[in-house]
Amino acid sequence: MAGTTPVMGQYEEIKAAYPGCIVFFRLGDFYEMFGEDAREASKILQIVLTSRGGRPMCGIPYHAADNYLMKIIAAGRKVAVVEQLEEAAKGKKIVERGVVRVVTPGTLTEDSLTPEANNFILGLFPQKELFGCVLTDISTGEMLARKVTGKDLPGFLKSVDRITEAVYPEGSGLEKYFARGVFLSPVDKSFFSEYEGGEKLKELFKVKSLAGFDMEEGVLLAAAAGLLSYLAGTKLDILSSIKSISRVRRGDNLFMDESTIRNLELVEGIAGATSGATLFGALNRTLTSAGARLLKKRLLSPSRRVEVIRQRQKELALFMEDAALKDAVGAALSSVRDSERSSSRIAMTGGRLADFMNILSALKAAETIDTKLKGAVFGDLNFIPDLMMTLDKALARDDDGQLVIDPSFDPRMERCRAKLAVLEKWIDDFEAAERERLGISKLKVSFNSVFGYYIDITRVNLGKVPADYIRKQTLVNSERFITHELKEKETEILILKEELGGIEGEAKKRLSESVRRELGALKELSAKLAAIDVARSFAVGAASGNYVIPEVSDSDGIVIKDSRHPVVERIHAGTFTPNDIDLDRKNNQVMLITGPNMAGKSTYIRQTALCIIMAQAGAAIPASSARIGVADRIFTRIGAGDNLVQGASTFMVEMNEAANILNNSTEKSLIIIDELGRGTSTYDGISIAWSCLEYIAADHRHCRCLFATHFFELIELEEKFSNIKNFNAAVKEWQGKLHFLHKIEKGPADRSYGIHVAELAGIPPSAVARAREIMKELEAKHIRTEKAAAPPQLSFFDDNKYEGLIKRIKNADTDNMKPVAALNFLDELKTALTEKPGDGKGGGK
Repeated sequence: MAGTTPVMGQYEEIKAAYPGCIVFFRLGDFYEMFGEDAREASKILQIVLTSRGGRPMCGIPYHAADNYLMKIIAAGRKVAVVEQLEEAAKGKKIVERGVVRVVTPGTLTEDSLTPEANNFILGLFPQKELFGCVLTDISTGEMLARKVTGKDLPGFLKSVDRITEAVYPEGSGLEKYFARGVFLSPVDKSFFSEYEGGEKLKELFKVKSLAGFDMEEGVLLAAAAGLLSYLAGTKLDILSSIKSISRVRRGDNLFMDESTIRNLELVEGIAGATSGATLFGALNRTLTSAGARLLKKRLLSPSRRVEVIRQRQKELALFMEDAALKDAVGAALSSVRDSERSSSRIAMTGGRLADFMNILSALKAAETIDTKLKGAVFGDLNFIPDLMMTLDKALARDDDGQLVIDPSFDPRMERCRAKLAVLEKWIDDFEAAERERLGISKLKVSFNSVFGYYIDITRVNLGKVPADYIRKQTLVNSERFITHELKEKETEILILKEELGGIEGEAKKRLSESVRRELGALKELSAKLAAIDVARSFAVGAASGNYVIPEVSDSDGIVIKDSRHPVVERIHAGTFTPNDIDLDRKNNQVMLITGPNMAGKSTYIRQTALCIIMAQAGAAIPASSARIGVADRIFTRIGAGDNLVQGASTFMVEMNEAANILNNSTEKSLIIIDELGRGTSTYDGISIAWSCLEYIAADHRHCRCLFATHFFELIELEEKFSNIKNFNAAVKEWQGKLHFLHKIEKGPADRSYGIHVAELAGIPPSAVARAREIMKELEAKHIRTEKAAAPPQLSFFDDNKYEGLIKRIKNADTDNMKPVAALNFLDELKTALTEKPGDGKGGGK
């Protein structure tokens, strides 16, 4: 390009190879951005946009790049990081530079990642009605795979905390499945080769067959190929971080669809609710980042395997039964930083000294915990003594508290630092001597990267400057000088620092290799510490909340005594009214709950679902006793919110969720329905709620169901179905005021109390009074209508003429009638029915 400098030519070549990225181009101590990248970045980062030679540019200090990088990623852009690949040499026109990393939302490893959340990138591939899903969190080294159907895909994606980026075939139309905020990275379909997927996974895990990983299905291999090919383009050494892949099968976990996870507020509150108003917020007493991440996983995807749940309960019981052990383990865990992410960073990028210290802290904590647990329940902890000893010897803190490599770790480093200390003392002594020699008390010897060491003298003292001083720079209030002797010492210092830097780099590389060799053991230890943290966290919550460990089995019964809502009880002061639950797939299949709003119906049905989730996650539950037959799915139809972004009204959302329940529930499912049919007219709503409840009761699957409604007409269904039982949210009316007892009792509610609730909500008294008047008018009109309709209905049976006709029909031998006779008989009946009363015709034979 004419008029382009060699450096800018280098930039243009790199930018052309990465057109979809903002390029961070390293120049000295800054990352520079140019052209449109500069215009966009300056707006995102709120930094000054300048220009050079008519080309827009802006820059950021390289040592503060992480914060700026996160802001650009948060704005939905990728970043290509360009580094100098060699030191500048005399006589060489241009330093070699290249892209060392492409940063995307799903490939972040920085400390600024949310500690208690994962950062998954998803590879997704469609094959007819199936989808292959392969996820990895490169910051932790986790890799998961699951095959799902199209109807289950949204729920599966919602159950993963959290997906930040998705890789899928261009033109596949899969964008519709992803929530807002997921970074979309469509790539060419050729990336998704089943054969390449198999080869890449074998290379990743250094095996000849994938049978041991249960990863031989084509749709999963194709998804893996797309994801791994994309990650290879980011330049990250993910092969060092990921050591295994976990295949998740449908039968392994309790499945909840997207609306259920949202409606039950498991990890995210509805309408901006705080984290404390979620189940995760109420239960989280974890002390480590990995523990918090594991807790979220267990709540979003609880186990349905009884043996797995019982093992988790053993882990919980260990701490519930020994408070001293619980406290001692908690004290050890409190010193653990995010060693899981630190080990991944070291494996991929070499890491920083802080990452090595995080691992050392985790190993020391594991040693302490191992001595406390003595192998009980969790088995022995491998705290990797050799690695712990190496890191302990290598890491130290200097006089300022900064983390450094201990000089004793390498004798060369110790000698180098000793020489450097002598030279740095010479600088201090030189400054003191010059102050005394010149009589300038404020004379300073300082250093910067441009001039090196210099002597700073204020303007009022310039008359005292000696002849051997060489002027280097003039400032507003002072001037800067050097001397030959000072520059000689500077050269010695810089040479020593460069030598020391090389030795420290070698030492850090040795430490990195030590960590890489033990990466598998470190990942295993991190998983065990996280499981210990979650069990201890559950025990802390159980002790403070008076929870009980439930009996779990594969039976159909759910019997919970004195159940409570774990979130509501924690947030609201005062006594929470407990309630019992008794469900099965026989006579107690459906609990039909009626009663006024605010009486506790919604809280009751939600707390039942939350207790099941907690139990299958391995936690104790808020109750006095419980026997729980595990569920394979939980479905909810709760609330009514318009999904205007997707063009769905309140009523359409209701119907979609109801259809999902009726079509996809199984014999082991739990159904939670709250106020079905309120998004349409009263008669439509009653009809839909009635028919859906009938369907659930009559269906051969006999799903366990809690059905809360304000349609009192539905209570009649108890007489029709032996598996439906009426319950009501009890209230007490005293001195004209309504008191909610928050107790669920057997039998139907007698009326709605809607106007009482409106009064409690603060509706103006005049509006409440008018509501009572209108209700009386409507009730009177309803009674008049019934009376007006009653006579003709009664006259059908009272009129003698009709009695005679009924008698003829009963006595007629219709089985043996010939067709012509049957037609004549029908004609006679028709004639008799059309005769007016008293005309003397008709009657019966």
